[in-house]
Amino acid sequence: MENENKKRGRPKKQKNMNSPLAWRLRELSGTMTHQEIADGVGISRQTIGQFLLGNTQPDTETLCKLADFFKVSTDYLLGRTDVKSADTTLQDICKYTGLSEKAITLLSLSKDSEFYNILPIINFLIESSENSILLRMDEAVSIDSFCSDLLEKLYYYFKVDISDDSCFLIQQNGAIISFDEDDDTNSTKEDWDSQITVSSVLKKDIVDRVLVDNLIVELKKAKRDFDKQKKPAQDYSSEQA
Repeated sequence: MENENKKRGRPKKQKNMNSPLAWRLRELSGTMTHQEIADGVGISRQTIGQFLLGNTQPDTETLCKLADFFKVSTDYLLGRTDVKSADTTLQDICKYTGLSEKAITLLSLSKDSEFYNILPIINFLIESSENSILLRMDEAVSIDSFCSDLLEKLYYYFKVDISDDSCFLIQQNGAIISFDEDDDTNSTKEDWDSQITVSSVLKKDIVDRVLVDNLIVELKKAKRDFDKQKKPAQDYSSEQA
């Protein structure tokens, strides 16, 4: 009885399942069993289970074995980087540019593929902001704003929140009235409908269209600038003449 009370009173071991190591081991293990991982690493199944639960941490040697088994870096397992690759060159490029490992890999592959022409275009879009950066440096402009006009418009298109479900009602007399779909003012909507609503337009559709129109304008401008960049110098004189 005394032993049973001692067991009941024994403090439970705290689990740290959200630790970087435990979380990433679970992510990498996928559908593999504990035994499969244990056999590959050369440790017991129970020990793998403790790592996955975050109850214990591997020593340096075991950490390296885990990294080798999953083909990732030890820094990735420890949550010190989001770059899985153990390739230090790739790690440095990702750290220096801020680009993801997958983006760098795809760019690297594209230079040797039939789509290699995408690289000059990417270079142009990034480098086209160089002059404006130099001119605006004296204005103490935030470095976050340093990008080509097209990239800037792309940024706004992807980042602007257009989840607003309210809309505009367009009436026959030309009046445009704001209406929130979430409002319970049904009587008001009926009053508007009684004045003959020709159409209704979601505000988010208007914002989306404006952003797309801006993109189209900048895309055409970038295309013209890119084409000029490829032409020989004598072509410019003939164009101006």
